Amino acid sequence: MTQPIKRNRCFVCDRGVAFGNNVSHANNRTRRVWKPNLQVARVVVNGTITKVKVCTRCLHAGKVRRAGGLTNAYRTHHRHHRPGRVVPGRISSRQRLPRCRGGPP
Repeated sequence: MTQPIKRNRCFVCDRGVAFGNNVSHANNRTRRVWKPNLQVARVVVNGTITKVKVCTRCLHAGKVRRAGGLTNAYRTHHRHHRPGRVVPGRISSRQRLPRCRGGPP
């Protein structure tokens, strides 16, 4: 069963549009709308992968996890993601020589 993606509403925190006024220096008030920063994400819901709209606050906070992509096991064991590994052609901070502040010794 597919669910329609709700418009301008976060799937996790149910954050929606907010209304208010633009207030100028002369105190003129005009109506305006604040929209949440929603992104369409494929997430696992009840064991099935569905597309939902999620605000970036929930994505960054880790309240929802995207379906598919690289797993954490791959990220931690891949050669570019090993902590402390020296990549050929690059100088790590441990290999750099300290800079001299003065003139020649």
